[in-house]
Amino acid sequence: MATDDSRRAVPAVIRGWALPLILPLILAEAASAYVGPGVGITALGALWAVILAVVFVMGGILAWPFRALLRRLRGSSAKSDPEESGESKTSRDEQC
Repeated sequence: MATDDSRRAVPAVIRGWALPLILPLILAEAASAYVGPGVGITALGALWAVILAVVFVMGGILAWPFRALLRRLRGSSAKSDPEESGESKTSRDEQC
């Protein structure tokens, strides 16, 4: 069970960090600033790039098990004989 001293200490802690954060928001006046259309287009472009990056990363993560499965299935049939698949036994350095 909490004592009366601990209940009184909580508001003092909140006042210690909350007041400096809230006071500037209360006392702030309206800014007379203009943000041109170039800034908005740039911000949208940056947001679009971040969203696409996240989508591509998630797609790669979700596609990885399927790609590994296909590679494993193809690998078992392709390892039979390199001459049947049209590959030669020479390396690239020997071909040049």
